[in-house]
Amino acid sequence: MLWPITLLTLSLLLGQSCCATDTLLQGQYLKHGQELVSAFNIFKLKFFSFENSSNLYLGIWYNDLYLNGNKQYAHIQDRAVWIANRNNPIPGRSGSLTVDSLGRLKILRGASKSLLEITSTETTGNTTLKLLDTGNLQLQEMDSDGSVRRVLWQSFDYPTDTFLPGMKLGFNVKTGKRWELTSWLGDTLPASGSFVFGMDANITNRLIILWRGNMYWASGLWFKDRFSLEEFNSEFVFSYVSTESEHYFMFSVDRHYGDTVFPTITIDQQGILHINRLDREVTHVRCSPFTIGDEVDNECYRRDPRGCLNAGCIVPDMPSGFRNCSPYGYTYFRETVSAFSGNGFVLDETGGRLSSADCRVMCLQNCSCLAYASTNGDGTGCEIWNIDPSNKRSASHRPRTIYILVKGYGVHQPNEKAATWLVVVASLFLMIPVTWFIIYLILRKFKVKVSVIFRGMFYFLWGEVIPQMIGCIRRRVQTPRVGSTIDQEMLLRELGIDRRGRRHRRSARKSMLDFPP
Repeated sequence: MLWPITLLTLSLLLGQSCCATDTLLQGQYLKHGQELVSAFNIFKLKFFSFENSSNLYLGIWYNDLYLNGNKQYAHIQDRAVWIANRNNPIPGRSGSLTVDSLGRLKILRGASKSLLEITSTETTGNTTLKLLDTGNLQLQEMDSDGSVRRVLWQSFDYPTDTFLPGMKLGFNVKTGKRWELTSWLGDTLPASGSFVFGMDANITNRLIILWRGNMYWASGLWFKDRFSLEEFNSEFVFSYVSTESEHYFMFSVDRHYGDTVFPTITIDQQGILHINRLDREVTHVRCSPFTIGDEVDNECYRRDPRGCLNAGCIVPDMPSGFRNCSPYGYTYFRETVSAFSGNGFVLDETGGRLSSADCRVMCLQNCSCLAYASTNGDGTGCEIWNIDPSNKRSASHRPRTIYILVKGYGVHQPNEKAATWLVVVASLFLMIPVTWFIIYLILRKFKVKVSVIFRGMFYFLWGEVIPQMIGCIRRRVQTPRVGSTIDQEMLLRELGIDRRGRRHRRSARKSMLDFPP
């Protein structure tokens, strides 16, 4: 009789471990190797670690049982859609999750040492943690009859890099709380990176992507239940909510598709936005901040900056953006793994950890940079060279991946464009008097009244041809700026609003009032 009592006492002292269920009761522990599984086996909550890493994370995944081990879903099975402790991993392989006696949700290192307090609100009521079939993890205060009194905390209010149906992208006006996606630092490093996908704080009816606070993609304005950027209006249905306290976007599946496609939107560590269904990638935004390379459309930036803007990519200011120091330019990086010399310039990380993508951008912004590499084994840190590091090998340095710029076709710079068009305009103006002189000789030979012909030609050229030429040159030479009047006018015209037409009509009406018939 004493043995069962002893076991009961030990279980109460050490805490109870939960079984395969969707609910973690107050006082229970979810340990490494155990899972919470949603009611219909769609999502699971578990501890996990990456290969060759001793750090432990707690995340929500699509459930293997629901996906039936189908290989076409491998891209979803191999990645967590939400991570609780992305910036606070558990060192070692021993961790647990619990709801303590005060209703606080905690991640513990080992059996009892608190590592991360996910919620700090205390409550005396009965509190449980439940994983829903939407992928939302909720801390709920329960009534005595088993119904939910209120939701104390939910994972949907703290998205990581993946947007699920039911989540919000926006902000709370009163509290300043923002709902946005933040990229990982690397493939196996889920810490917060430098790319953010969310609502524009100034123009709330559009979505944007930022790199370290600089916008390089926009969805176009939300108007009549659609984004003005048609490429972003896929088979998913977005909705826009604007109240006195909140502004946000949500999305769901088009009713013509089944509920089992489970769409997701993910911002990756390269700043590329992936829009997926369960079985395939529907579309993606392949812009990248101020860079040219394999992952972006070079022609978008190089040939037609306005077309690039229409596709959502924002053309940066040239002095702070493209490599504008070489007439030949560079188009891609050659990747090589070797023990190159470590005599490059190591960039300071006091403003935040630098990913490989950050290092790439900073190299492209530096006219003297010819190569770059990460300084740490986890892919963070940045070292750049102004000489080809492959010319100086050092066997003492550990092997690592070095990215070396390869010469290629460059980006035409504004000064080059202006010079080219200046030559064209000068040539045209030189041709005009020569043409007139030839016409004069012909008309004189046939004794045609020259003054009448020349007067008509002058009015035609000055009133029609030359203004169109000047307008064309201005459009070709000017580079659209973020937030400029050009951008605003283009966005308004996408919606069918032409402010110039309004001004002309107002001027016409005013003239009619000033000069009545």
